[in-house]
Amino acid sequence: MLWTWVKRILLVGITLLGGSCGAFIFGHDYDPLPLPAEHLRAAVDQPIDEPGESLPRVDSGEVTMAEGRAPVEVSLDAGECTFIVAGAATAFGFGQLSLHDTASRQTLVHTDAKRVGALGWCAADAPLELTLWGTDGDDFGMRRTKDGDPPGSMVYRVHVGTPTEPWQRYIVGEASGEPLAALTQIRSETAGEARDAENAPSGEPLFRVDVGVDAAIALPRSPTTRWVAQALGAVGRETVEGDPHLEGEDRESEGTERPVALVDHDHARVLAVIDPTDLPFGDPVPCVRIHFSRLAEQGAMVGRLPIPSLEETMDTEHRLCPTDPPTAFVTTADDAAAWRIRVLRTEGPTRARAPSAVPSEPLVAHIHRQAVADCEAGDLGACAEASDHLAGGRFVPRDTDAAKRYGDRACRGAASHCGAYGKLLRDTGDQAGAVRAWQRACDDANVENACAAVGEMHRLGIGTPFDALAARNAYDRACRFGHQRSCARIETMDLLHLGT
Repeated sequence: MLWTWVKRILLVGITLLGGSCGAFIFGHDYDPLPLPAEHLRAAVDQPIDEPGESLPRVDSGEVTMAEGRAPVEVSLDAGECTFIVAGAATAFGFGQLSLHDTASRQTLVHTDAKRVGALGWCAADAPLELTLWGTDGDDFGMRRTKDGDPPGSMVYRVHVGTPTEPWQRYIVGEASGEPLAALTQIRSETAGEARDAENAPSGEPLFRVDVGVDAAIALPRSPTTRWVAQALGAVGRETVEGDPHLEGEDRESEGTERPVALVDHDHARVLAVIDPTDLPFGDPVPCVRIHFSRLAEQGAMVGRLPIPSLEETMDTEHRLCPTDPPTAFVTTADDAAAWRIRVLRTEGPTRARAPSAVPSEPLVAHIHRQAVADCEAGDLGACAEASDHLAGGRFVPRDTDAAKRYGDRACRGAASHCGAYGKLLRDTGDQAGAVRAWQRACDDANVENACAAVGEMHRLGIGTPFDALAARNAYDRACRFGHQRSCARIETMDLLHLGT
């Protein structure tokens, strides 16, 4: 309905302007007059089929343009949204209609080049002062009106209130990225807190903590939970610089890596690692229930991974007793929300506290066994994966000779796997073998890191005779593939007249 009226207004405007349309584009002598405000007001006051119709109407009026601009101030309480319809009673319509944060002057949302436009925005968890700016659309450098003619005005209608539908519907116009991301984060957290309050389990928790995306909780923080977290965090990584970031019941933190697990070849985010035989809630150790609440707009389920079986089950609340194995709890790998974890006492058998000790069984040995089986069936990627497990002692005891056998099979079958194999050979002292593997990865698979490694070995004379020209050629190839350090190496060698 609104846009039908806009079309009618434009026709009226054309009629009023008559034959002056040519002057609108080409001349300065016959500037069009502003469209009468009453015509715009008729459009702005029409019923709207937009999110704003569910918000109480707060204000309407008309603001005179001054130097081509007209402002309207709008105040929102925490959690409220606004929907604004505005029309340009000017010669050229709006160049831009924009809504700003009054304090920071940052543009939140805008729309361009319209006679009538609509914008919407919401406040987060604090009051928000907004300014609506309508800018005259005189984009041709012409004077806006003849001397003595009215400058034109902006008519507006403002709706403000608490949304009755999902708040995202009230973001109308082209939104600015950073303000929208910040608003989304805060509104999501507010909704998550409200859902948590509604669904919180009964009873006083023995322990409650919120964990962010870069942490997991350990109960207790002991050799067992640390070992489980480190093993889970090692999967699928080339290097592990210490334990994953792990917080204990005392809230102290340690480690550098984000907790990540591999479950049936899919990565997951680790929320908690719990050893139910050694919980710090009394002796004997009680049975507990673990309640998870996602502090974001949408909830999610939590996967339970009994160690060492890693047989995932999904729920938001889980029961653990001292006779259960160490258990990890995970969610999806791309989940960036904070989670609230509550531990509550529940009925069930108790047991004397068990001494903390690293589990004797490999945590995910079945993953390595599957990689070996896939390798034997001809999957060269699985051969490389098995080599990586054995070289790093991940989930199986370290076995360098076996790692080389699987790495060699992967490299001989596909040059793309020779880069990792070369690194294994270098780390075990076979420098010449490393050069050969990297050379194959560079020549046959265009692996930029392998080309760079060949350049380094020739430049330093490690595993192969010093050869400045060969080094420069390898660096040049790596640089063409996008390896920036190799590009810098070439510049240095050229300055020293090496390899030229």
